[in-house]
Amino acid sequence: MKFNKKNIAILTLLFLFITFSITYAESTYEESSPDSTLNEDVEPSIQGEGAILIDANTGKVLYAKNIDKHFYPASTTKILTALLAIENGDIDDVVTVSQEANLVQRDGTIAGLDLNEEIKLEKLIYGLMLPSGNDAANTIAVYVARKVTGNPDMPINEAIEYFCDMMNARAKVAGAKNSHFSNPHGYHKDDHFTTPYDMAMIAREAMKYEFLQEVVSTHMYTMEDWNGVNKEEPTKKEIRYWRNTNLLIDKNNKKYYYPYATGIKTGYTSVAGQCLVSSATKGDLDLIAVVFKSTKECKWTDSIELFEYGFNNFISYQFVKEGDILGKTKILNYDDENDGSINLIARKEYKDIIKKSDVKDIEKRVTVQPNIEAPVKKGQVVGQVSYYLNDDLLFCTDLVSDRNIHKKTLLNIVSYDGSESNLENNSGKGILLILIIFFGLFLIFKVLKNEKKNRHIFYKR
Repeated sequence: MKFNKKNIAILTLLFLFITFSITYAESTYEESSPDSTLNEDVEPSIQGEGAILIDANTGKVLYAKNIDKHFYPASTTKILTALLAIENGDIDDVVTVSQEANLVQRDGTIAGLDLNEEIKLEKLIYGLMLPSGNDAANTIAVYVARKVTGNPDMPINEAIEYFCDMMNARAKVAGAKNSHFSNPHGYHKDDHFTTPYDMAMIAREAMKYEFLQEVVSTHMYTMEDWNGVNKEEPTKKEIRYWRNTNLLIDKNNKKYYYPYATGIKTGYTSVAGQCLVSSATKGDLDLIAVVFKSTKECKWTDSIELFEYGFNNFISYQFVKEGDILGKTKILNYDDENDGSINLIARKEYKDIIKKSDVKDIEKRVTVQPNIEAPVKKGQVVGQVSYYLNDDLLFCTDLVSDRNIHKKTLLNIVSYDGSESNLENNSGKGILLILIIFFGLFLIFKVLKNEKKNRHIFYKR
Protein backbone atom coordinates (compact mmCIF):
# COMPACT_ATOMS: atom_id res chain seq x y z
CA MET A 1 0.00 0.00 0.00
CA LYS A 2 1.26 3.45 -0.89
CA PHE A 3 1.05 5.70 2.19
CA ASN A 4 0.05 9.01 0.58
CA LYS A 5 -1.67 11.78 2.44
CA LYS A 6 -5.14 10.34 1.74
CA ASN A 7 -4.30 6.91 3.19
CA ILE A 8 -2.65 8.43 6.22
CA ALA A 9 -5.76 10.53 6.96
CA ILE A 10 -8.09 7.52 6.68
CA LEU A 11 -5.87 5.37 8.90
CA THR A 12 -5.68 8.18 11.44
CA LEU A 13 -9.46 8.40 11.58
CA LEU A 14 -9.81 4.64 12.02
CA PHE A 15 -7.16 4.58 14.76
CA LEU A 16 -8.93 7.34 16.69
CA PHE A 17 -12.30 5.61 16.43
CA ILE A 18 -11.02 2.16 17.42
CA THR A 19 -9.05 3.60 20.32
CA PHE A 20 -12.21 5.23 21.61
CA SER A 21 -14.49 2.19 21.30
CA ILE A 22 -12.38 -0.94 21.90
CA THR A 23 -13.11 -3.05 24.96
CA TYR A 24 -11.76 -6.32 26.28
CA ALA A 25 -13.08 -9.05 28.52
CA GLU A 26 -11.33 -10.52 31.48
CA SER A 27 -12.51 -12.31 34.63
CA THR A 28 -11.12 -11.92 38.14
CA TYR A 29 -12.02 -14.14 41.05
CA GLU A 30 -11.12 -13.99 44.72
CA GLU A 31 -10.84 -17.41 46.28
CA SER A 32 -11.72 -17.61 49.99
CA SER A 33 -9.71 -19.73 52.38
CA PRO A 34 -11.95 -20.11 55.43
CA ASP A 35 -10.21 -20.58 58.72
CA SER A 36 -10.95 -23.79 60.55
CA THR A 37 -10.11 -25.19 63.93
CA LEU A 38 -9.49 -28.90 63.58
CA ASN A 39 -10.77 -31.25 66.24
CA GLU A 40 -9.91 -34.84 66.75
CA ASP A 41 -12.40 -36.72 64.60
CA VAL A 42 -13.11 -39.70 66.85
CA GLU A 43 -16.60 -41.21 66.71
CA PRO A 44 -18.35 -41.82 70.04
CA SER A 45 -18.62 -45.25 71.59
CA ILE A 46 -22.36 -45.73 72.12
CA GLN A 47 -23.70 -48.46 74.40
CA GLY A 48 -27.28 -48.28 73.15
CA GLU A 49 -28.15 -50.78 70.44
CA GLY A 50 -29.45 -48.05 68.14
CA ALA A 51 -28.46 -44.39 67.93
CA ILE A 52 -28.42 -41.41 65.63
CA LEU A 53 -27.31 -37.79 65.71
CA ILE A 54 -28.77 -35.31 63.23
CA ASP A 55 -28.68 -31.61 62.54
CA ALA A 56 -32.16 -30.34 63.41
CA ASN A 57 -32.20 -27.67 60.72
CA THR A 58 -31.14 -29.74 57.72
CA GLY A 59 -31.88 -33.28 58.90
CA LYS A 60 -28.34 -34.28 58.00
CA VAL A 61 -27.12 -37.45 59.73
CA LEU A 62 -23.90 -36.85 61.68
CA TYR A 63 -23.64 -40.22 63.45
CA ALA A 64 -25.40 -43.53 62.85
CA LYS A 65 -25.67 -46.89 64.58
CA ASN A 66 -28.36 -49.32 63.40
CA ILE A 67 -30.47 -46.34 62.35
CA ASP A 68 -32.87 -48.40 60.21
CA LYS A 69 -33.31 -51.28 62.64
CA HIS A 70 -36.69 -51.77 64.34
CA PHE A 71 -36.87 -50.81 68.02
CA TYR A 72 -39.73 -50.36 70.45
CA PRO A 73 -39.90 -46.61 71.21
CA ALA A 74 -41.78 -46.76 74.54
CA SER A 75 -42.86 -43.28 75.67
CA THR A 76 -40.78 -41.44 73.08
CA THR A 77 -43.92 -42.18 71.04
CA LYS A 78 -45.48 -39.21 72.81
CA ILE A 79 -43.41 -36.83 70.69
CA LEU A 80 -45.59 -37.79 67.74
CA THR A 81 -48.75 -37.53 69.85
CA ALA A 82 -47.76 -34.00 70.89
CA LEU A 83 -47.02 -33.05 67.28
CA LEU A 84 -50.49 -34.12 66.16
CA ALA A 85 -52.11 -32.31 69.10
CA ILE A 86 -50.38 -29.04 68.21
CA GLU A 87 -51.07 -29.30 64.49
CA ASN A 88 -54.70 -30.42 64.72
CA GLY A 89 -55.93 -28.92 67.97
CA ASP A 90 -56.16 -25.56 69.69
CA ILE A 91 -54.06 -25.29 72.84
CA ASP A 92 -56.73 -23.02 74.35
CA ASP A 93 -59.47 -25.63 73.85
CA VAL A 94 -60.91 -27.03 77.09
CA VAL A 95 -60.95 -30.82 76.99
CA THR A 96 -63.15 -32.97 79.23
CA VAL A 97 -61.38 -36.08 80.49
CA SER A 98 -63.54 -39.17 80.12
CA GLN A 99 -63.17 -42.94 80.38
CA GLU A 100 -60.24 -43.03 77.95
CA ALA A 101 -58.02 -41.86 80.83
CA ASN A 102 -58.79 -45.11 82.65
CA LEU A 103 -57.76 -47.25 79.68
CA VAL A 104 -54.15 -47.36 80.85
CA GLN A 105 -52.21 -50.28 82.25
CA ARG A 106 -51.43 -50.27 85.96
CA ASP A 107 -47.68 -50.26 85.40
CA GLY A 108 -47.90 -47.39 82.93
CA THR A 109 -46.97 -43.82 83.83
CA ILE A 110 -49.81 -41.34 84.39
CA ALA A 111 -50.30 -37.61 84.86
CA GLY A 112 -53.03 -38.20 87.44
CA LEU A 113 -55.96 -36.74 85.53
CA ASP A 114 -59.41 -36.91 87.14
CA LEU A 115 -62.53 -38.29 85.50
CA ASN A 116 -64.66 -35.45 84.09
CA GLU A 117 -61.81 -32.99 84.67
CA GLU A 118 -61.92 -29.98 82.40
CA ILE A 119 -58.41 -29.06 81.31
CA LYS A 120 -56.91 -27.00 78.51
CA LEU A 121 -55.10 -28.83 75.75
CA GLU A 122 -52.03 -26.75 76.60
CA LYS A 123 -51.85 -28.33 80.07
CA LEU A 124 -52.63 -31.77 78.70
CA ILE A 125 -49.52 -31.56 76.53
CA TYR A 126 -47.45 -30.69 79.61
CA GLY A 127 -48.98 -33.72 81.35
CA LEU A 128 -48.12 -35.82 78.30
CA MET A 129 -44.47 -34.78 77.94
CA LEU A 130 -43.19 -34.09 81.49
CA PRO A 131 -44.54 -36.89 83.74
CA SER A 132 -45.16 -38.98 80.58
CA GLY A 133 -48.87 -39.45 81.27
CA ASN A 134 -50.48 -42.30 79.36
CA ASP A 135 -53.83 -40.96 80.56
CA ALA A 136 -52.99 -37.61 78.93
CA ALA A 137 -52.02 -39.42 75.71
CA ASN A 138 -55.38 -41.21 75.46
CA THR A 139 -57.28 -38.02 76.28
CA ILE A 140 -55.42 -36.10 73.58
CA ALA A 141 -55.99 -38.87 71.04
CA VAL A 142 -59.75 -38.92 71.58
CA TYR A 143 -59.97 -35.12 71.55
CA VAL A 144 -57.99 -34.80 68.27
CA ALA A 145 -59.89 -37.58 66.48
CA ARG A 146 -63.26 -36.13 67.38
CA LYS A 147 -62.17 -32.63 66.42
CA VAL A 148 -60.72 -33.65 63.07
CA THR A 149 -63.72 -35.79 62.09
CA GLY A 150 -66.23 -33.32 63.45
CA ASN A 151 -67.87 -36.12 65.41
CA PRO A 152 -67.94 -35.29 69.15
CA ASP A 153 -69.72 -38.59 69.87
CA MET A 154 -67.14 -40.85 68.23
CA PRO A 155 -66.66 -43.91 70.49
CA ILE A 156 -63.43 -43.91 72.49
CA ASN A 157 -61.87 -47.01 70.93
CA GLU A 158 -62.77 -45.86 67.44
CA ALA A 159 -61.29 -42.43 68.14
CA ILE A 160 -58.01 -43.90 69.40
CA GLU A 161 -57.79 -46.14 66.34
CA TYR A 162 -58.45 -43.14 64.08
CA PHE A 163 -55.73 -41.20 65.88
CA CYS A 164 -53.25 -44.05 65.34
CA ASP A 165 -53.96 -43.86 61.61
CA MET A 166 -53.16 -40.16 61.82
CA MET A 167 -49.91 -40.98 63.63
CA ASN A 168 -48.75 -43.33 60.89
CA ALA A 169 -49.67 -40.90 58.13
CA ARG A 170 -47.93 -37.98 59.83
CA ALA A 171 -44.83 -40.03 60.53
CA LYS A 172 -44.45 -40.77 56.82
CA VAL A 173 -44.77 -37.07 55.98
CA ALA A 174 -42.03 -36.34 58.52
CA GLY A 175 -39.73 -38.79 56.72
CA ALA A 176 -40.30 -42.01 58.66
CA LYS A 177 -39.84 -45.05 56.44
CA ASN A 178 -39.95 -48.10 58.70
CA SER A 179 -42.37 -47.34 61.54
CA HIS A 180 -45.78 -48.41 62.73
CA PHE A 181 -47.64 -46.89 65.69
CA SER A 182 -50.62 -48.65 67.27
CA ASN A 183 -51.23 -46.47 70.36
CA PRO A 184 -50.66 -42.82 71.35
CA HIS A 185 -48.45 -43.46 74.42
CA GLY A 186 -45.94 -46.20 73.56
CA TYR A 187 -46.94 -48.92 76.00
CA HIS A 188 -45.56 -52.12 74.53
CA LYS A 189 -47.28 -53.79 71.62
CA ASP A 190 -45.53 -56.04 69.14
CA ASP A 191 -46.78 -54.02 66.16
CA HIS A 192 -45.70 -50.70 67.69
CA PHE A 193 -42.16 -49.97 66.49
CA THR A 194 -39.91 -47.40 64.86
CA THR A 195 -36.24 -46.80 64.01
CA PRO A 196 -33.66 -44.29 65.29
CA TYR A 197 -33.76 -42.51 61.93
CA ASP A 198 -37.57 -42.32 61.84
CA MET A 199 -37.82 -41.05 65.40
CA ALA A 200 -35.18 -38.39 64.70
CA MET A 201 -37.22 -37.17 61.72
CA ILE A 202 -40.40 -37.07 63.83
CA ALA A 203 -38.63 -35.17 66.62
CA ARG A 204 -37.21 -32.73 64.07
CA GLU A 205 -40.73 -31.93 62.86
CA ALA A 206 -42.08 -31.58 66.39
CA MET A 207 -39.29 -29.25 67.51
CA LYS A 208 -40.18 -26.75 64.81
CA TYR A 209 -42.99 -25.56 67.10
CA GLU A 210 -41.96 -23.02 69.71
CA PHE A 211 -44.69 -24.17 72.08
CA LEU A 212 -43.30 -27.69 72.16
CA GLN A 213 -39.78 -26.33 72.59
CA GLU A 214 -41.05 -24.50 75.66
CA VAL A 215 -42.79 -27.61 77.02
CA VAL A 216 -39.87 -30.03 76.67
CA SER A 217 -37.37 -27.56 78.14
CA THR A 218 -39.50 -27.06 81.29
CA HIS A 219 -38.10 -28.83 84.35
CA MET A 220 -41.21 -28.47 86.55
CA TYR A 221 -44.78 -27.50 85.72
CA THR A 222 -47.34 -26.66 88.41
CA MET A 223 -51.10 -26.23 88.25
CA GLU A 224 -54.11 -26.49 90.49
CA ASP A 225 -55.48 -29.99 90.84
CA TRP A 226 -59.02 -30.44 89.52
CA ASN A 227 -60.45 -32.19 92.57
CA GLY A 228 -57.64 -32.01 95.13
CA VAL A 229 -58.05 -29.78 98.14
CA ASN A 230 -55.18 -28.38 100.18
CA LYS A 231 -55.39 -30.17 103.52
CA GLU A 232 -53.85 -27.25 105.40
CA GLU A 233 -56.04 -24.67 103.68
CA PRO A 234 -59.33 -26.34 102.64
CA THR A 235 -60.42 -23.24 100.74
CA LYS A 236 -57.55 -23.68 98.29
CA LYS A 237 -56.86 -26.25 95.63
CA GLU A 238 -54.07 -28.76 95.97
CA ILE A 239 -51.12 -28.08 93.65
CA ARG A 240 -50.28 -30.63 90.99
CA TYR A 241 -46.56 -30.97 90.25
CA TRP A 242 -45.36 -32.37 86.94
CA ARG A 243 -41.61 -32.99 86.89
CA ASN A 244 -39.78 -33.56 83.62
CA THR A 245 -38.25 -37.04 83.47
CA ASN A 246 -35.39 -35.76 81.29
CA LEU A 247 -32.37 -35.38 83.58
CA LEU A 248 -30.31 -33.64 80.89
CA ILE A 249 -32.22 -30.40 81.59
CA ASP A 250 -32.25 -30.81 85.39
CA LYS A 251 -29.75 -28.32 86.82
CA ASN A 252 -29.99 -30.03 90.18
CA ASN A 253 -28.70 -33.27 88.75
CA LYS A 254 -24.94 -32.88 88.91
CA LYS A 255 -24.28 -36.20 87.23
CA TYR A 256 -26.33 -35.96 84.04
CA TYR A 257 -27.19 -32.29 83.62
CA TYR A 258 -26.02 -31.05 80.22
CA PRO A 259 -25.99 -27.24 79.90
CA TYR A 260 -26.78 -27.23 76.17
CA ALA A 261 -29.74 -29.64 76.40
CA THR A 262 -33.18 -28.33 75.38
CA GLY A 263 -35.41 -31.47 75.53
CA ILE A 264 -37.07 -33.83 74.52
CA LYS A 265 -38.51 -37.16 75.86
CA THR A 266 -37.57 -40.27 77.78
CA GLY A 267 -39.00 -43.75 77.38
CA TYR A 268 -38.85 -47.14 79.05
CA THR A 269 -40.52 -50.53 79.01
CA SER A 270 -39.00 -53.85 79.97
CA VAL A 271 -39.00 -54.85 76.29
CA ALA A 272 -37.89 -51.52 74.80
CA GLY A 273 -35.20 -50.89 77.38
CA GLN A 274 -34.05 -47.37 78.19
CA CYS A 275 -34.76 -44.85 75.44
CA LEU A 276 -34.05 -41.15 75.08
CA VAL A 277 -34.76 -38.63 72.35
CA SER A 278 -32.91 -35.43 73.22
CA SER A 279 -32.00 -32.07 71.74
CA ALA A 280 -29.22 -29.57 72.37
CA THR A 281 -28.15 -26.18 71.06
CA LYS A 282 -24.70 -24.65 71.09
CA GLY A 283 -23.78 -21.63 69.00
CA ASP A 284 -25.53 -21.99 65.66
CA LEU A 285 -25.81 -25.78 65.86
CA ASP A 286 -29.13 -27.43 66.81
CA LEU A 287 -28.76 -31.17 67.26
CA ILE A 288 -31.15 -34.06 67.92
CA ALA A 289 -29.97 -37.39 69.32
CA VAL A 290 -31.85 -40.69 69.60
CA VAL A 291 -30.65 -43.57 71.77
CA PHE A 292 -32.67 -46.81 71.78
CA LYS A 293 -32.38 -49.91 73.95
CA SER A 294 -29.69 -48.56 76.23
CA THR A 295 -29.26 -48.84 80.00
CA LYS A 296 -30.54 -46.60 82.77
CA GLU A 297 -27.22 -44.75 82.98
CA CYS A 298 -26.00 -45.01 79.42
CA LYS A 299 -29.04 -43.38 77.85
CA TRP A 300 -27.75 -40.15 79.45
CA THR A 301 -24.03 -40.67 78.85
CA ASP A 302 -24.63 -41.92 75.30
CA SER A 303 -26.64 -38.80 74.48
CA ILE A 304 -24.09 -36.44 75.99
CA GLU A 305 -21.28 -38.16 74.10
CA LEU A 306 -23.23 -37.80 70.86
CA PHE A 307 -23.74 -34.09 71.43
CA GLU A 308 -20.09 -33.53 72.33
CA TYR A 309 -19.06 -35.35 69.18
CA GLY A 310 -21.38 -33.15 67.12
CA PHE A 311 -20.37 -29.84 68.67
CA ASN A 312 -16.63 -30.62 68.59
CA ASN A 313 -16.41 -31.93 65.05
CA PHE A 314 -19.06 -30.15 62.98
CA ILE A 315 -19.72 -26.60 61.96
CA SER A 316 -22.61 -24.75 60.37
CA TYR A 317 -20.72 -23.39 57.36
CA GLN A 318 -21.98 -20.50 55.24
CA PHE A 319 -20.68 -21.25 51.75
CA VAL A 320 -22.30 -18.25 50.08
CA LYS A 321 -25.00 -15.69 50.81
CA GLU A 322 -27.55 -14.38 48.35
CA GLY A 323 -26.11 -11.18 46.90
CA ASP A 324 -22.47 -11.98 47.66
CA ILE A 325 -19.98 -10.54 45.14
CA LEU A 326 -17.86 -13.43 43.89
CA GLY A 327 -15.79 -11.59 41.30
CA LYS A 328 -16.17 -9.32 38.32
CA THR A 329 -15.88 -9.36 34.55
CA LYS A 330 -15.75 -6.80 31.75
CA ILE A 331 -18.32 -6.48 28.99
CA LEU A 332 -17.52 -6.09 25.30
CA ASN A 333 -18.93 -3.24 23.20
CA TYR A 334 -20.13 -1.29 26.23
CA ASP A 335 -21.05 2.38 26.35
CA ASP A 336 -21.19 3.53 29.93
CA GLU A 337 -19.71 6.01 32.37
CA ASN A 338 -16.99 3.67 33.66
CA ASP A 339 -14.82 0.79 32.42
CA GLY A 340 -17.72 -1.56 31.61
CA SER A 341 -17.10 -3.95 34.49
CA ILE A 342 -19.90 -5.80 36.28
CA ASN A 343 -19.85 -7.55 39.62
CA LEU A 344 -20.77 -11.25 39.70
CA ILE A 345 -23.58 -11.65 42.24
CA ALA A 346 -24.67 -14.98 43.75
CA ARG A 347 -28.36 -15.63 43.10
CA LYS A 348 -28.94 -18.08 46.00
CA GLU A 349 -27.38 -18.82 49.36
CA TYR A 350 -26.07 -22.12 50.67
CA LYS A 351 -25.40 -23.17 54.24
CA ASP A 352 -24.71 -26.69 55.42
CA ILE A 353 -23.32 -28.76 58.27
CA ILE A 354 -19.85 -30.09 57.51
CA LYS A 355 -16.97 -31.52 59.46
CA LYS A 356 -14.49 -28.93 60.64
CA SER A 357 -11.70 -31.06 59.18
CA ASP A 358 -13.33 -30.77 55.73
CA VAL A 359 -13.35 -26.97 55.58
CA LYS A 360 -9.84 -26.82 54.15
CA ASP A 361 -10.88 -29.15 51.30
CA ILE A 362 -13.81 -27.04 50.08
CA GLU A 363 -13.23 -25.87 46.51
CA LYS A 364 -15.05 -22.96 44.90
CA ARG A 365 -15.24 -22.96 41.10
CA VAL A 366 -16.41 -19.82 39.29
CA THR A 367 -17.22 -19.93 35.57
CA VAL A 368 -18.14 -16.87 33.51
CA GLN A 369 -19.63 -16.82 30.04
CA PRO A 370 -16.92 -15.83 27.50
CA ASN A 371 -17.05 -12.62 25.45
CA ILE A 372 -20.21 -11.17 26.99
CA GLU A 373 -21.40 -8.26 24.87
CA ALA A 374 -23.60 -5.35 25.80
CA PRO A 375 -26.42 -4.79 26.36
CA VAL A 376 -26.50 -6.53 29.75
CA LYS A 377 -29.41 -6.20 32.15
CA LYS A 378 -29.20 -6.14 35.91
CA GLY A 379 -29.95 -9.67 37.16
CA GLN A 380 -28.94 -11.30 33.85
CA VAL A 381 -27.22 -14.69 34.27
CA VAL A 382 -23.56 -14.37 33.29
CA GLY A 383 -21.99 -17.39 35.01
CA GLN A 384 -22.12 -19.95 37.78
CA VAL A 385 -20.42 -20.74 41.06
CA SER A 386 -20.07 -24.33 42.27
CA TYR A 387 -18.79 -25.72 45.57
CA TYR A 388 -17.06 -29.09 45.76
CA LEU A 389 -15.76 -31.31 48.54
CA ASN A 390 -13.30 -33.93 47.31
CA ASP A 391 -14.70 -33.47 43.78
CA ASP A 392 -18.26 -34.13 44.99
CA LEU A 393 -20.61 -31.31 43.99
CA LEU A 394 -22.29 -29.78 47.04
CA PHE A 395 -24.08 -26.77 45.57
CA CYS A 396 -24.33 -24.68 42.42
CA THR A 397 -26.02 -21.34 41.78
CA ASP A 398 -26.14 -18.73 39.01
CA LEU A 399 -24.04 -15.59 38.99
CA VAL A 400 -25.89 -12.50 37.78
CA SER A 401 -24.94 -8.97 36.78
CA ASP A 402 -25.25 -6.27 39.43
CA ARG A 403 -26.18 -3.52 36.94
CA ASN A 404 -27.22 -2.58 33.42
CA ILE A 405 -24.60 -2.14 30.71
CA HIS A 406 -25.67 -0.21 27.60
CA LYS A 407 -24.54 -1.15 24.11
CA LYS A 408 -22.13 1.15 22.32
CA THR A 409 -23.44 2.82 19.17
CA LEU A 410 -21.68 5.05 16.69
CA LEU A 411 -23.70 8.13 17.53
CA ASN A 412 -24.75 7.25 21.03
CA ILE A 413 -25.05 10.77 22.31
CA VAL A 414 -27.63 10.00 24.94
CA SER A 415 -27.79 6.54 26.50
CA TYR A 416 -28.70 6.67 30.15
CA ASP A 417 -30.74 5.00 32.87
CA GLY A 418 -32.72 8.07 33.86
CA SER A 419 -30.24 9.85 36.15
CA GLU A 420 -28.92 13.33 35.38
CA SER A 421 -25.30 12.33 36.07
CA ASN A 422 -25.49 9.47 33.59
CA LEU A 423 -27.05 11.73 30.98
CA GLU A 424 -24.22 14.24 31.39
CA ASN A 425 -21.46 11.62 31.17
CA ASN A 426 -22.90 9.84 28.10
CA SER A 427 -23.69 13.13 26.33
CA GLY A 428 -20.08 14.24 26.82
CA LYS A 429 -18.79 11.01 25.34
CA GLY A 430 -21.14 11.33 22.39
CA ILE A 431 -20.02 14.92 21.68
CA LEU A 432 -16.37 13.85 21.84
CA LEU A 433 -17.02 11.08 19.32
CA ILE A 434 -18.71 13.54 16.92
CA LEU A 435 -15.76 15.92 17.17
CA ILE A 436 -13.32 13.10 16.38
CA ILE A 437 -15.36 12.00 13.37
CA PHE A 438 -15.77 15.60 12.19
CA PHE A 439 -12.02 16.18 12.46
CA GLY A 440 -11.31 13.03 10.47
CA LEU A 441 -13.75 13.95 7.71
CA PHE A 442 -12.31 17.44 7.54
CA LEU A 443 -8.82 15.99 7.16
CA ILE A 444 -9.94 13.68 4.37
CA PHE A 445 -11.75 16.54 2.62
CA LYS A 446 -8.62 18.70 2.86
CA VAL A 447 -6.43 15.97 1.38
CA LEU A 448 -8.84 15.30 -1.48
CA LYS A 449 -9.12 19.01 -2.22
CA ASN A 450 -5.36 19.40 -2.39
CA GLU A 451 -5.04 16.39 -4.71
CA LYS A 452 -7.71 17.81 -7.02
CA LYS A 453 -5.91 21.16 -7.08
CA ASN A 454 -2.61 19.49 -7.87
CA ARG A 455 -4.15 17.52 -10.73
CA HIS A 456 -5.62 20.74 -12.17
CA ILE A 457 -2.24 22.44 -12.13
CA PHE A 458 -0.59 19.43 -13.78
CA TYR A 459 -3.08 19.33 -16.64
CA LYS A 460 -2.87 23.06 -17.11
CA ARG A 461 0.81 22.85 -17.60
